[in-house]
Amino acid sequence: MFIDNETKLRVNIYAPYKGFSRLDTPEIRAKAGVVEVPDPTMDADVCGLTHYIQDLDYPPYLSCVLKPQRQIVAALNAQSTAARASAYANETDALFFKEQRGEVEPGTWAAAVQAVKVKYPKYPEVVDG
Repeated sequence: MFIDNETKLRVNIYAPYKGFSRLDTPEIRAKAGVVEVPDPTMDADVCGLTHYIQDLDYPPYLSCVLKPQRQIVAALNAQSTAARASAYANETDALFFKEQRGEVEPGTWAAAVQAVKVKYPKYPEVVDG
């Protein structure tokens, strides 16, 4: 990332800047007062499921912006659906057949399914008002 050493704003070195047609060499960048700095990073866990990482042209150069509630709920439900599918396959499917054959008490499979639903809940859809 390149920034103007005076203003601290990001600079596109391939666009005209301060009378220079391009800033594609270190010598030209030095004359224009532009320095290269490491690209800023932000751990995805900081913004996570509920925020976007937004690039900024000024310090701190990255920011977290809250996503719309509808999008957050949709992402949570997608995670829940995937977790449920895995749990059903690993925990409840075999119980269904065992219950059919009488190898476990009646209701064992239904209880296991209910436990999965409680563990991985679905969130109500957001309705625009």
